[in-house]
Amino acid sequence: MALRIEYIILLFLVVVLSSLFILRPDQVTQKESNMTTELVFESFTLIELNESGVTNRLSASLALKDKSFFKLSDVNVSYQNRYTLLAKDARYQAQRIYLNHDVRIEERNGSHFETQDLLYELKTGRVITHEPFVVKIPQGGGWIKGDNLNYNLKTKALLAEQIHAHLTLE
Repeated sequence: MALRIEYIILLFLVVVLSSLFILRPDQVTQKESNMTTELVFESFTLIELNESGVTNRLSASLALKDKSFFKLSDVNVSYQNRYTLLAKDARYQAQRIYLNHDVRIEERNGSHFETQDLLYELKTGRVITHEPFVVKIPQGGGWIKGDNLNYNLKTKALLAEQIHAHLTLE
């Protein structure tokens, strides 16, 4: 009596199916995890469009959506084709945007603002940094340096400490 291939396959299927019923995979308990990451994107880009074309663009090498925050790496934001914001890390949490590591805001005319860390509060419109900052002005090679910047975008009130400036007026 010769064994046919159909019998071998049938025997294999019976063994696999019976092992599934014996092991009962629906009875396996879930492992506990501290991870709360919901989504992860690589080469992430958001674009805002209007009738005339692209108005704002946000791109990042990595975007991570967690239950309580949204985190971006290697951030590049273009705002109304006038400003560009660059930062190594950004985090949005509880109506606040935290920018970390080599924050740079460039304007189309060549002036730019540099600091290490920056906080933007959406509700109050305040921009705060407790790190030293530098504003470079291309016309005449001027610059402004200081510490502990607190700028309110709504009221245009500016507070800073230890301000040193070199301005050339034409």
